[in-house]
Amino acid sequence: LLYFKCIDDNRLQIGFNCCFSVDANGRSDGLAMFWKHPFKCHLLNYSSNFINMEIHLLGKPAWQLAGYYGFVVLLVDNWPHYFL
Repeated sequence: LLYFKCIDDNRLQIGFNCCFSVDANGRSDGLAMFWKHPFKCHLLNYSSNFINMEIHLLGKPAWQLAGYYGFVVLLVDNWPHYFL
């Protein structure tokens, strides 16, 4: 709860309307994604190392944004399937 409060305070302080955060896991830091209106963001999936969202803006095609933190180890042949 303390981590979320800190993220929410930071969101307001730096001028963003919305955020999604992943709590810290063990000794690692947490992860957060911030955005402003008029963007509408839909969470697709997340872990302690990434946040994957679909971004919508009125009158524009939807697109996908994935934010990473740390070292991600994926098999080269299977990396596109990781986000399906």
